[in-house]
Amino acid sequence: MTRKNAWTKKEDLVLISLIFQSVNYRTSVAQACAVASIKLDRTYEACKSRWQKQLRKKHSLANLDGDIIDSKNYADYVVNILTQIDTKAN
Repeated sequence: MTRKNAWTKKEDLVLISLIFQSVNYRTSVAQACAVASIKLDRTYEACKSRWQKQLRKKHSLANLDGDIIDSKNYADYVVNILTQIDTKAN
């Protein structure tokens, strides 16, 4: 697994979804990155780096509209991300 090409929006959304699912199930971000590396055919390090350097600032504490993600709207946010993934796949 040595992909060097640019990340797609779909790959970003998959990674974000897996990270948020890990938080919901109280597992580590490291485990989510390990799963993402398999699903996305990228290295663990690439997934971890993408999350830490590019995506975490936008998605860890606030959703795309800048609203705080709490337990009440977390599920809606993840569903929105998964819907975006499905839309991008078609």
